[in-house]
Amino acid sequence: MGEIIAAEFIRSPLEGEYNFTTIIMGGAALFLGVCLALFMFNNRLSTLVDQRTAALKKTETRREAISVERELALQRLAEERQRYADVLEGANVGTWDWNFNTGKAILNEKCVQILGYTLDELSPVTTQTWENQCHPEDRKNVIELMQKNMSGEFIHYDCIFRMAHKKGHWVWVHERGRVILRSDEGLPLRMSGIRTDVTEKINMKKEKEKLEEKYRQSQKLESVGRLAGGVAHDLNNLLSPVIGYGEMLMEDLEPEDLARDSIKNILHAGYSARDLVRQLLAFSRKQTMSFENMDLNQVVKDFGKLLRRTIREDIEVELMLSPDIEMVKADIGQLEQVIMNLAVNASDAMLNGGRLSIETSMAHLDESYAASRPGVTPGEYVLLAVSDTGCGMDAKIIENIFEPFFSTKGEKGTGLGLATVYGIVKQHGGNIWVYSEPGRGTSFKIYLPVTNEVNNLKKSTKNNTLNLKGSETILLVEDGQQPLP
Repeated sequence: MGEIIAAEFIRSPLEGEYNFTTIIMGGAALFLGVCLALFMFNNRLSTLVDQRTAALKKTETRREAISVERELALQRLAEERQRYADVLEGANVGTWDWNFNTGKAILNEKCVQILGYTLDELSPVTTQTWENQCHPEDRKNVIELMQKNMSGEFIHYDCIFRMAHKKGHWVWVHERGRVILRSDEGLPLRMSGIRTDVTEKINMKKEKEKLEEKYRQSQKLESVGRLAGGVAHDLNNLLSPVIGYGEMLMEDLEPEDLARDSIKNILHAGYSARDLVRQLLAFSRKQTMSFENMDLNQVVKDFGKLLRRTIREDIEVELMLSPDIEMVKADIGQLEQVIMNLAVNASDAMLNGGRLSIETSMAHLDESYAASRPGVTPGEYVLLAVSDTGCGMDAKIIENIFEPFFSTKGEKGTGLGLATVYGIVKQHGGNIWVYSEPGRGTSFKIYLPVTNEVNNLKKSTKNNTLNLKGSETILLVEDGQQPLP
């Protein structure tokens, strides 16, 4: 009885039951049975505790390992984010992420810095904010391109357009992106992309196009000049016998001869044609010139007296001459022709009167200026500026202003006035530029190179005796078929 009860007591703890069966025994056998049972129970319990402790330690080790792995993953993620941000910063790229459900966008700092703002100043950014910042002339095209990407017609959204800067000017930006999340029905939910500032690139492209256009214009004028020179040479050969024989006939006719009027008309037409030929030769830079060192201020002063008597009385002539200009090497007659042509054009542009200003000063044209102007050599120049307060010109007229036979005066003008000016300036090794806007007048700026030669101004020959006799023989070679008188 005692052994059976002891055995049952021993089994119960192993099964996890801790209710002792009442044992009615006495003596040493009972004591020994209980001790044995308690000893075995303690060993088993100790084993269970050790196993559970080992399991807990293993679990804790795994938790620590997972925690370390998580910390490492978070650190790598932070490093990748920082590297991504550094790349965008170095590339000067802004990022944007549109949520079409909320209509709001998340922008990085660079995206708003391009427009001169901070994130706090523009937050929150909505589709209306973005549309308001787009240039009115570009808005329709930008929205159309974005909608084509949203509808799936275009894989990417890619557009260059203007956006309003905080300071009031326009900034050229290049945006690229695409829809990155759609609903099960294919509707766009999110769209992400980048924004870059391409203002400098656009300006450089425009400047390059301007230089190329100026170069093409210069080449065109060169080609037309060569053609005009050839035509003028042939016309001159034809006019020489016409005028020569006409003048000889006038000398042979009696004053009362009725044919004199007809010959006068012939000579008048011949002289007009001869003047036209001279203008063509001046434009083509084939006209013979007599260069000498001269003070441009003195030329302007002397010619200004004639100019005041020639120009209409309702036009004020103003001379602003710098006393510090250096000498130039030029043909005085041709320079006077330049001033006269520009003055006549200015007069025609001021139908209701105005002010004609002629200014001289020194100008230093550096390499950067020369690089932006085809045909300009860096150095010291004397600037001759002729300005008026007339009606001005638009860009289209300015593009063709120096072309021969181009005129805005209709039948009144020959179209050779400014072409002649251009040719004379070029033949002097100078450059001429025009600045004008409709309603704001016009300014022609002529740059004549400073001469480095010793002053060789011609002295007065008033008291010198001029000897008109000579013993030379003149040989004239003419390729025209028409004999000269």
